[in-house]
Amino acid sequence: MAAAKCQFTIFSNCNNIKLAEPPSMYGIKFDYESHPKFLGVVFDPKLTFAQHIEQVREKCMKRISILKILANKNWRITKTLTNFYYALVRSLIDNLSFAYNVICVTNIDKLQRIQNSAVRTIFKPQPFTNLSRLAEANSIVSINIRMSELNRRFVIKNNASGNPLFKRLVEEYVRGFNSGRVEFKKSPLSFYISTITHETNTTSH
Repeated sequence: MAAAKCQFTIFSNCNNIKLAEPPSMYGIKFDYESHPKFLGVVFDPKLTFAQHIEQVREKCMKRISILKILANKNWRITKTLTNFYYALVRSLIDNLSFAYNVICVTNIDKLQRIQNSAVRTIFKPQPFTNLSRLAEANSIVSINIRMSELNRRFVIKNNASGNPLFKRLVEEYVRGFNSGRVEFKKSPLSFYISTITHETNTTSH
């Protein structure tokens, strides 16, 4: 490991955290990085993923610009344009589903506005058209529902596969929740994990 290339960050809800001495290796002190990037994901001290979401938004809007160029042609290709949106735009949004339970409403709305822009581009609705109903009529679900569904699929798939790491996560969550150390409503995937646990307990009885 090259110590000179290492950085460190601190994840906390506190605004002012200072270390007496930064971590080091082989006598080389690590530089502090408030927004480290790991496997393409930009983290932040409070794990809001706001900066990462902004980068995703910018990428999506550039791709929607391509969508607009294609939509200006006098071709009836709404299905093709919808597939284009799914493949090149919504796929970027889907990659954020891992953080669905900690993304604030404001940032979810930002992502929904990206989809709204795509829906307007694809279907060219009349002014004041209800975009939510238009999207629903064309089987394009809201970002909120989409992310929730992706989370649900993830939990069901890992639970069915017997993934040992996932099983350990569920067991640790249940122990923490039963002891009162886990805040149920804010725990990532808590609803689905609790559902699986309930179903397992019901079956065993």
